[in-house]
Amino acid sequence: METHGDLRTPGRRRTVRSTLARADLVRRLRALALAEEDLARVVRFVEDEVAQALEDQARGRFTAAEVREAGGDDALVEALAQARARSEQVAAIRAAGLHRLDSAALEAVVAEARDGGE
Repeated sequence: METHGDLRTPGRRRTVRSTLARADLVRRLRALALAEEDLARVVRFVEDEVAQALEDQARGRFTAAEVREAGGDDALVEALAQARARSEQVAAIRAAGLHRLDSAALEAVVAEARDGGE
């Protein structure tokens, strides 16, 4: 199995944004003398763990209680919640590739989603 350029395993999803980061990870893991068939699984595990940690950090930067404790009012807490929700929507749109559609294609997809996909 050639792993230098292709570390896919069944069910794998793309989480690493940087080719250099992936190459560095593979280089470091190869130093552990893992079997080639195990290398892809370890890379996937590390990538998933890092992605989850970054997602958790982005989602939970400040709790509402922490904002209030620091002197923030309900309006600020609500604004932060809306900003986070908007950020999550933008990330979902990018993950789905919808940002690449022209306005007509995007309207058609949204209409189909509203109609239940039928």
